[in-house]
Amino acid sequence: MGKDVGRNKFAVQHKADFLFMPCSFEKPEMDAGIARIAAENDITIAILFSDFLKAGALQRSMGFKNYQLVNLLCKKFGTKIEVFSGAKKESELRSPRDLKNLMALLE
Repeated sequence: MGKDVGRNKFAVQHKADFLFMPCSFEKPEMDAGIARIAAENDITIAILFSDFLKAGALQRSMGFKNYQLVNLLCKKFGTKIEVFSGAKKESELRSPRDLKNLMALLE
């Protein structure tokens, strides 16, 4: 789990398979350098739908803004980005279409 610049850099420099949630909903924690290194090391940026589901209205709004920036950086550097369910309870499960729609909102 990212949500902190230091953890994000550590994950991409040490070639983790995924970098989950690189930003907090309060502020963007990903920059061009992290996105570039993630692309070079073939690391996928993973967004958890369940975090958006659990967030309040203001947090969700800030999350959309921050993850739109993440999506732009990923496109610029060719970094893979995916949306995962992240459900811990059955009530948090969503259809694959919902996950695709979240990604469409971030574009």
